[in-house]
Amino acid sequence: MNQHAVILLLSLFAALPGWGQTAGASAISRTGQFAVYSIAAARGAGPELAANRSLIRLEPTLLAVSCERIKQALLNTLNAADQWRGKIRIVLHPFRSGDENIVVTSERFADGWNYRMDLPDAIEPARFVHALTQVLLLEIANRSARDQSAQLPAWLSEGLPPLVLANSGMELVLQATPAGAGNNLTSRATVRDSRPTDPLKQAREILSGQTPLSLEKLGRPPGEAEAEIFRGSATIFVHELLQLKNGGQCLVALLPELPWDPDWRVAFLKAFRPHFRREVDLAKWWSLQSIYIAGHTPAKTWSRAESLDKLDEILRCPLQVQIATNDEPFQTDVPLQSIIQRCELPQQTAVLRDKMNQLSALRSRTSSDLAGLVEQYRRVLETYLRKVSDDDEAGHNPPPAGRHPAGKSAKHSPSPADRNPIVKETLLQLGVLDQRRETWQSLLKKLPAAPPAP
Repeated sequence: MNQHAVILLLSLFAALPGWGQTAGASAISRTGQFAVYSIAAARGAGPELAANRSLIRLEPTLLAVSCERIKQALLNTLNAADQWRGKIRIVLHPFRSGDENIVVTSERFADGWNYRMDLPDAIEPARFVHALTQVLLLEIANRSARDQSAQLPAWLSEGLPPLVLANSGMELVLQATPAGAGNNLTSRATVRDSRPTDPLKQAREILSGQTPLSLEKLGRPPGEAEAEIFRGSATIFVHELLQLKNGGQCLVALLPELPWDPDWRVAFLKAFRPHFRREVDLAKWWSLQSIYIAGHTPAKTWSRAESLDKLDEILRCPLQVQIATNDEPFQTDVPLQSIIQRCELPQQTAVLRDKMNQLSALRSRTSSDLAGLVEQYRRVLETYLRKVSDDDEAGHNPPPAGRHPAGKSAKHSPSPADRNPIVKETLLQLGVLDQRRETWQSLLKKLPAAPPAP
């Protein structure tokens, strides 16, 4: 049985039997979102508890603190504020076996959704973080939901918890005493400050140099045989989404859309519209990221020369050019400036957004002294698209003469830079960056080959 199995149950109107019937110790968390109850009597460790040192004993007071820590680690990962609405009740029962399921119940009340988690009082810490992260994501998603609870995409529920664990600088799950140490609850864990670990280390070990799963495979729940590969691929997928500009905010915006549409792709494109207009754009981006990830480890970044070659490749665009009316069009590589000058706005938007995604991927793997130049190219394109989109919606700047419909050959025509200040400003900025890039190329020709940046 999958050790991370979480059973989700849904009750829309009637309260479940025993929803409020608990006994034993209890605790309420600092913000009031979490209430922890224990129906387990104090007892010694059984044989399995004594033998399994990866399990920790849970106690209501410390678990209430742990829940707040996990929530804060999740919010930090997503760069989001705490605006909780749904309460989460956690009921601890006596440990039976190491592979028993965690049962999560979602219930709809008149004022919103509440949640209940039933779990053993001894558990692996990572497994509890994984389960509570899913419940917290569900709570965010259901804040505006009515009768239909959200269905979290598997890539999100499996890919985000490892990042929450890795990005935390402190111990998330506090234990009263080791699981096999008896009844004494006086040995309490303390805050352990540390630097966050490499969030993708475990995912890379799982994949062992393989290319992550495709977007199509990430879009459906995995079978038991590919569960580990799926988790590693999903972790990398979510991590790369978070590296996009405002990626965490986009993921948060995705969640409230899920109860209203069973297809997560529809909600995704709404939330990530600044980055992906179509599903094919997302698929292309992920395909590119997968190739980079499979071919490069964290210790291997490109040298300056390699980085400049990759940057040159990204900045070149194929374009059909027709010199005269009766001439056959031919395809040539042109700079970004030509795309901005010659193409219709819908066509250049698609091209430039793709270039922005490629620049984001290059930035994280280029040499450290060239990363700033790569990011400046991306920002210039982002600013240009935002400005022309705003002006186009307002009707201030119709496409200048010389633009041709998407898909048709472009003829040589006068530059619109003298008529469109946004285009003129962007062309000047790209020209300055091109000069810096050429300066780097000239310097590298005079210098001996340098080793890859650490």
